[in-house]
Amino acid sequence: MAQQVPPDPDAWAQITDPAERLRAGLADLYRYYRQGAAMLTQTYRDKAALPESLQRAVEGIDRHYRDVLLEPLTSNCTRARRPHLRAVVGHAVSFWTWRSLCLQHGLSDREAVEAMATLTLTTATGPSPAPNRPTDQT
Repeated sequence: MAQQVPPDPDAWAQITDPAERLRAGLADLYRYYRQGAAMLTQTYRDKAALPESLQRAVEGIDRHYRDVLLEPLTSNCTRARRPHLRAVVGHAVSFWTWRSLCLQHGLSDREAVEAMATLTLTTATGPSPAPNRPTDQT
C-alpha cells in the first residue's frame, strides 16, 4: 500500500460542478481500491479488531471522502432529501460498495462510477423520498 497513490480529495474539491466532482472523486477512489484491493479487504474486514484510534481514523477518512463529494450536491437538494443523499454518497465511497460492484458483480471501475453517480444524482434531484410508513404493530 505504501507504493499506492492515495485518493486526493483536495483535488476533487477544486471541481465546482457537482456531477463532475462526484465522477472524478469516485474514479479516484475506485482506482485506489482496485490497486490496493487485497490489503484494503483485510483492513476493512478486520477494522473492528484494530485499536480504537485506528478505527476512528479509517472512519474519519471515509467521512471526509463523503463530505467532499456531498458538499456541492446539497445546494440543489431539499432539506428532506439530504439525509438520503448523505447515505447514498456514503454508500458510493465505501470500499465494500466498490468491491461488490466490481469484484463480485464484474463491473469495470468506470461502470461502477457511472452506476453510483446515477444513483447519487437521481437522489439529489429526484422526487422527495417517500414518508416513513408506520410499522404494523400486530
